[in-house]
This record gives sequence, C-alpha cells and structure tokens, in this order.
Amino acid sequence: MIVEQVSGSAWAECPNGVESAYPREVVKIALKYNAAAMVLVHNHPSGNPDPSQADRILTKKLQEALNLVGVRTLDHIVVGREGCVSLAEQGYL
Repeated sequence: MIVEQVSGSAWAECPNGVESAYPREVVKIALKYNAAAMVLVHNHPSGNPDPSQADRILTKKLQEALNLVGVRTLDHIVVGREGCVSLAEQGYL
C-alpha cells in the first residue's frame, strides 16, 4: 500500500469556498504507481464525517476519470472527529 497526499496544485477552491481535487492529478498519482485500485480519503474540518453532495459528485468524477485508465475506485472515506464514513458502504461506489 502506498499513501500519497494530494495537495497544492492538485486542489482548486470552488466558488462556494469548498476545495476539490482535480481528477487529472489523482489519475497522475495512480499512473505514477501503476495502481490497479485506489482508496480515496479526505477529512472534514467541521468534524462531521457525513459525505456532502459535493463529496458524492467528486467521488463520481474521480471514479470516472480513474476508470478511463483502468484503475478501480475501491472506496472514498470521509474522516471527521465523530468517526469516518465509507461512500462504498453507503452505495455510492
């Protein structure tokens, strides 16, 4: 297992002030390590781990981008002070 933090130029601030990962940057990381699958993880500074609508949309965009290069998205986990939530367990993947 390889853990790589996506930050800096891989993130964009959306008009509503929410940050979002660029799918191309996530795909570059997958290709860099010749990954067959990925588990995506991010935190919610608010402490509430419930996935937002933006999280669900981003998950689908990342999954579609990774699928184009043959990389499976196993899960997207949101971490908060109150625990963590798996989007796969919630049926979004």
